[in-house]
Amino acid sequence: MTSRQSLSVCILSTADWDRPVWTNKQHVARGLAVSNDVTYVNSTGLRWPRLSAGDLIRIVNRLRQRGSVQFVYGIPNLKITTPLTVPASTVRVLERMNEAALHRSVSDWLAATKPKVLWTFTPMTRGLEKRADVVVYHAVDLLHQFPGVNATTILRAERALAERGVPAVASSRGVEAHLRSQGFSTILYWPNVADVELIAERAGKASRNGATVVYAGNLIEAKVDVELLLAVAKSPEVGELLIAGPIGEGGDATSRLSELLKHPNVRMLGTLSPGELAEAMGTARVGLIPYRLTGYTDGIYPMKLDEYLAAGCLVVSTPIKSLIDEDLPGVTLSGKETFVQDVERAVRGYGAVSVRRPTRSWRTRVDEIQALLESRLQRLP
Repeated sequence: MTSRQSLSVCILSTADWDRPVWTNKQHVARGLAVSNDVTYVNSTGLRWPRLSAGDLIRIVNRLRQRGSVQFVYGIPNLKITTPLTVPASTVRVLERMNEAALHRSVSDWLAATKPKVLWTFTPMTRGLEKRADVVVYHAVDLLHQFPGVNATTILRAERALAERGVPAVASSRGVEAHLRSQGFSTILYWPNVADVELIAERAGKASRNGATVVYAGNLIEAKVDVELLLAVAKSPEVGELLIAGPIGEGGDATSRLSELLKHPNVRMLGTLSPGELAEAMGTARVGLIPYRLTGYTDGIYPMKLDEYLAAGCLVVSTPIKSLIDEDLPGVTLSGKETFVQDVERAVRGYGAVSVRRPTRSWRTRVDEIQALLESRLQRLP
């Protein structure tokens, strides 16, 4: 085959397409749809819902979308499908129902005559792995560590993929080590990347005035140390703390956020378009990654890291495991005791410390994915 042969790609996602903040799932789908037919399957659920407003809204939306197929304006080769499933379950009858619903939702992909690729961000592939010419497991998180999931089910599904000889992509060293312990023999280490071309262009048009710092991303307390953000906002050396992104998306905001959100030094920007976010980051001197140190964050390589660097920001992050051994000029890893001081130091020293802007981007990553798929297809009998 040649590198220009079009493929039929099914992407099993752990995030719905219309999620306010895009993750690697949407970026991969959009990139592959340039030259391939792509079916993007909205999340089939990893945890049971809670009695919360956020989860109730998601349930209602899922019931409205069940079985629907959505085409994305401006991306003619991409369609979104939403199977009606229950979260990963150990009940056999429920899993049979899930499998049937998933297969119905991707019937066009199953019937495709082009080479079929299953690019999955979840190990819960429910038989689709048997129908694909090539399967790749793209592990961007330690899913079994996510609050509320059935870890036993996730780990069993991962081992089943490993036993089939499925190659895996790891987005962090922590995920890579986990995949190796699960028995995967072929693991590619591909850290998360950013849309650096767009960010560099739009951030370059912004005016970087004053001692502004920024946090970009979902503000959910299970992952983000809100107390650290509040301490930064209270610093007399910080001109303004910008917060860009949804509040508690994927969880529920609590009263613990109230003081932060109401602080006079905090400006809430809400959920921005990629271009608007790039311009906001371009006004800041420092980008913040105040993640809690948990089993879940042990596996995270933050996409916002490359976004901040592409925008020309210095970065101060808590010492999450994925960054400890990385060579990252312009990035300071800081514990709770020194986090605010390191932010202040970065604000004062901006311009005297070099920032290494990333060269890897979603454009180069999609090229790598395409090359990997071609290589795997060439090995078929």
